[in-house]
Amino acid sequence: CRDNASTNFRSYIDNQVQSIAAKISQGAPALTPAEIAFIDSAPLPVEKTLRWGAMTDNMEGAKTTLRDPLAVAYAYYAIDDLYRSVQYLMQHAQAAAQKPLSAGGDPNLCNPLVFATAITQVTAWSETIWQLRQESKNSYHAEIQRLADYQTLMKTIMENYRLAEQKSLRELER
Repeated sequence: CRDNASTNFRSYIDNQVQSIAAKISQGAPALTPAEIAFIDSAPLPVEKTLRWGAMTDNMEGAKTTLRDPLAVAYAYYAIDDLYRSVQYLMQHAQAAAQKPLSAGGDPNLCNPLVFATAITQVTAWSETIWQLRQESKNSYHAEIQRLADYQTLMKTIMENYRLAEQKSLRELER
């Protein structure tokens, strides 16, 4: 038995990026609502990066540049959400464990011993998830920097192309 969620996740990102890139490259009509939602929810500038790829005739580079950062970004957000959920669970378990047993109440209800075991387990989960969160955050920031470097390179290429084109036009006018 093998969990293929990561394969499906990568396929989803690839399919969305491929579809949007194809439409941008072909000057196709409007994007679908699903593609617009993907762009709007993406933590990175998907449309801008793909447009730079089209303008520089480097769409494959743009798509490749987006895939890993998007996967890392979504992984970070998923782990961050999990961490916050575990923290919320731990806070509520601790609060319940500190409530005094009311007179005539069921001794198994709000029993601090029951909550102590749960709090110990949740604390261990929290520490593990926090470490994953930190690693994921570092990867996310590295991927964002890589994407920013790519965009800077594309801007430089476009500027150099524009300057070369202007120079060629001036030479032709002579």
